[in-house]
Amino acid sequence: MSYLQINHNTDLTALTANMPVWQDAGTASRPGAYSLPLEAIQQLGVPVFNWGVHGRGAHQRNESVQMSYSFGALPQLLYETIEQLALSISLK
Repeated sequence: MSYLQINHNTDLTALTANMPVWQDAGTASRPGAYSLPLEAIQQLGVPVFNWGVHGRGAHQRNESVQMSYSFGALPQLLYETIEQLALSISLK
């Protein structure tokens, strides 16, 4: 999802300044570094809704998730949402 939608008001310079492994064009390559077509992503304007796991310590060594939500409720919510979207598209 992060690669499909960037708000038009987002300062891309500030965004990349907060990406530790960001690779600016024309700079020496570093292991693990990368770049993305941020301007193109920003122009796409794809609507995104982020339903993720629920827990604490996201992206940290002590990350944990609430298993009953992450492996029970969330997959069911996603399934039902996709099912309803598919039905609404097929009815048009």
